[in-house]
Amino acid sequence: MSEMPDALIRKYLPLGTDHFDGTSKGERPPAEPFKGNHVEALVDAVAYFGALDDEIAALKAGRGPGRYFYLSAWWLGLVGHTGAVAVESFGAKAGEIAKRFGVQPRWSLTVEAEQFVLPKSGRALLYELCELAMKGVDVRVLAWTSPFLPKYKPVADKVPGVAALNLHTILSVDALRSAPAMRDAVMLNMLAHPMGAAHLKTVVCGDQTSMRAYTGGLDPHMSRFASVDEPGGWHDVAARVQGPAAAAIHDFFRQLWNEQRRRPTQTFRVAGKEIPSQTKGVKEIPAREPTPAPAGAEHLVQVLRTVPRMNFSSSGPTHFPGGALQRWLVTNLSGFRTPALSFAPDGVFEFKAALEKAISSAERYIFIADQAFQSQEVMDWINTRKAARPDLKIILVYGPDPADTPTGLFHQAINKHLLRGPDQPTGIAIHQWAEVTAHCKVTIVDDRWCAIGSANCMRRSLYTDIELSIGVLDTGNASFVRTLRRDLWARYCGLSLHAETQPARTHGAELDALQDLDKALGVWDPDWGTPPEGISLRPTLQRLPLPVPETIPYTEEVRDLADPDSRERL
Repeated sequence: MSEMPDALIRKYLPLGTDHFDGTSKGERPPAEPFKGNHVEALVDAVAYFGALDDEIAALKAGRGPGRYFYLSAWWLGLVGHTGAVAVESFGAKAGEIAKRFGVQPRWSLTVEAEQFVLPKSGRALLYELCELAMKGVDVRVLAWTSPFLPKYKPVADKVPGVAALNLHTILSVDALRSAPAMRDAVMLNMLAHPMGAAHLKTVVCGDQTSMRAYTGGLDPHMSRFASVDEPGGWHDVAARVQGPAAAAIHDFFRQLWNEQRRRPTQTFRVAGKEIPSQTKGVKEIPAREPTPAPAGAEHLVQVLRTVPRMNFSSSGPTHFPGGALQRWLVTNLSGFRTPALSFAPDGVFEFKAALEKAISSAERYIFIADQAFQSQEVMDWINTRKAARPDLKIILVYGPDPADTPTGLFHQAINKHLLRGPDQPTGIAIHQWAEVTAHCKVTIVDDRWCAIGSANCMRRSLYTDIELSIGVLDTGNASFVRTLRRDLWARYCGLSLHAETQPARTHGAELDALQDLDKALGVWDPDWGTPPEGISLRPTLQRLPLPVPETIPYTEEVRDLADPDSRERL
């Protein structure tokens, strides 16, 4: 007999009745699950940005009041650029003083990028956003930048790739503001922990009668369209939500927007211009009444946020360059000590609470696709659950982003935490996707629960970056989670999805065969079951030996720099 809905909710979802460790003030369960939602998964960039293309077309064609389109991004890659971008760290007077102390006030960094073009209309998103605003749509764009990387060369030299994308974002914000209708509709998001980022990638749009919210791993940058069928491919997933959970996502965007609006303006001197984080005419986003989901909506959804604590030592992080005096100056005089967000003074760690509860309840399998697998804590949860359920299957799809600096964090998390214990565990399959970035942030447990959003399998996604994911639980007749698992595993077997065009008619039977979990598990290991006839993983998904090879030394210093924890006194 299948489990009743209430039993499934108590089993897989973090609730207010659960015990949470009081030592971490921000760790509390998400809001009670929202009922009556409709959720759709969008696999890879063409599906996701095609859906946004349709949203924009519908809003442009609409005539009614109350239309809106809100977008947040970690990387706002709207404009094309080739070559060096000039940066001034200080104004003229401060720059002369800085030079006396050996600080380089003027420098440059190369930015190479194409203009971002939507896949259906073939139009630049930059122009589409401006046209939406000119047609009376309330457009808001909130794009993250570090306060330090695009200002100070010694900091940018530590992570030049992220500094370059921050500069690209700043150029994109400046280009949007060149349209009068967009001048006060764009802000640089400076709310993140100074060691972290505002990593969420969110769109909320609609009118007075309907609302749709999107969350996932995709930023508007042309590199995201690279096909997984070719070297250098990009694999990603997003979710579209309608119903009360969409209203909760809207409220989170609204909180962030209004919080940033109240912060002091900071100015970046880039490409010969002074570009402020916000303009004086920026208006608050008002509260909005939730709108109903489509008829028959039955998905149970929790909205899972991460918001950092702002817990700073007086001396500054020990890995800052220079001695104690220099660290103190950077920490206390450069804006490093960022104020806590007013609506989350102790941080919010809802994604962590949801992920731990689901993993700790797994019965048949845990599947995670991610670019990193750095979190030692997540691997400890899996290890503990595996010890309690020896038949539990663990499937990890790993596709590191080549733009990320290699570290020893992956092998440390796998070998010392997932594989912790005297006996070599069986039932674990880790596959690396050769020459493809598995940028999706997806966890699926037992064909019952899944998480989709911006939060990675990293410590920083649990505690430090601003993140937004959703947790979906299938109860009753709902089958969203099983269908998502089927579609993702079909992608890893080179099959087309039903939502895609002509090839889907060729692969329809094979795709449907993957619904059977007993057979589908055999795709990953023949000892786990007999896979559907004629279906196997792509040759580029290569199974790693266990323990995984340790190619780069692991150090705690690198972990604290690359994967920080905002609960610590940084």
